[in-house]
Amino acid sequence: MRLKFTKSEDSSIFVVQELDGQEKDFAYVGMVKELLNSGPMDSPKLEGDFSKEEIVSINSMVKYINKAIEEYAGDEGEDSVT
Repeated sequence: MRLKFTKSEDSSIFVVQELDGQEKDFAYVGMVKELLNSGPMDSPKLEGDFSKEEIVSINSMVKYINKAIEEYAGDEGEDSVT
């Protein structure tokens, strides 16, 4: 799974989820469910004129979410062993 960010000419930013080549409307709960089932997401896709700061922020957010998913998956594995 990957998030696709599109910035319009009026600087509005739209987000969709890409999953198996299909685009779906972004829904936070749906994204979390998918990540719990499939693991970390791929690097985000950016379309439009994003500033350097916006790019850093988006990449940081994805990295943070992936880290949390990996830690959660690790905790779940430890719980099932005990």
